[in-house]
Amino acid sequence: ERQNHEEAVVQEFRLASNGDNKNYDWIIGAYYMDQESSAAQQTELRGFTEWRMAADGVNPNYLGDFYDLSTNSSFDWTHDKTFTDKALFGEFTYHMSDALDLTVGARHFRNEQNVTSQTAFPIWFAFNPVIDADQDDSGTLLKANISYQLNDDQMIYGTVSEGYRRGGTNAAPVRPDEAYPNDPEWNEFAKDTVVNYEFGLKGFENDLRYTVSLFYVDWQDPQLNVATPSGAYYAVANGDSAATKGLETEFSWAATQDITVSGGYTYVNAKLTSD
Repeated sequence: ERQNHEEAVVQEFRLASNGDNKNYDWIIGAYYMDQESSAAQQTELRGFTEWRMAADGVNPNYLGDFYDLSTNSSFDWTHDKTFTDKALFGEFTYHMSDALDLTVGARHFRNEQNVTSQTAFPIWFAFNPVIDADQDDSGTLLKANISYQLNDDQMIYGTVSEGYRRGGTNAAPVRPDEAYPNDPEWNEFAKDTVVNYEFGLKGFENDLRYTVSLFYVDWQDPQLNVATPSGAYYAVANGDSAATKGLETEFSWAATQDITVSGGYTYVNAKLTSD
């Protein structure tokens, strides 16, 4: 039996320029999220007590003293999480000429996360310690973009931006002794970050709209889906570094007044660069 619950309050406020000034545009804002979630699972071996007693009647030493006959619960797990995220952000675009635009942006954030988790295997007399993990993080993400109008129908652009994904907890059962192979360091995983580079061309010609872009993503401490050493639980662990690069294209062609043809092609090469 499983139970899952999640609720959140998210608020965002923005203030933007009205465009009266032809030399620049700007936007500023604030963001807030308060999230609560919980999950639980109970696994029962129905008929376990009767089976244990029947096996004992055949051979009293067959199973030894490994089991608690007062319960048929083989797994009991709870996971409660609270998360708050606060951020201030802004973006400023300066029209250096009729053809050249320069944009810079920033987002400053601070988040807090608390997770309380416990795992037990009652019929085996195994009760893991309650895990109470807290994570606090803050930082500033930056963005820069430059675009140039080659003519009335074509524009080239370049963008550099930073990305971020918060850390978290695995809630895989761990114990501090050597008898159980999941070390307590599996409790948590750290944030991962990226720096994105993109260069592209956008255009319109003879009823044909098109976009062509090259991109490269430098990824640090990537969060990877793995299994714990015991092999019994999926978990997240941080790698060292990864990279993604590729080409992306798309087009839309108004062949006639009634027919539009659209399509695209993407090539992606993504790999871990250091394990």
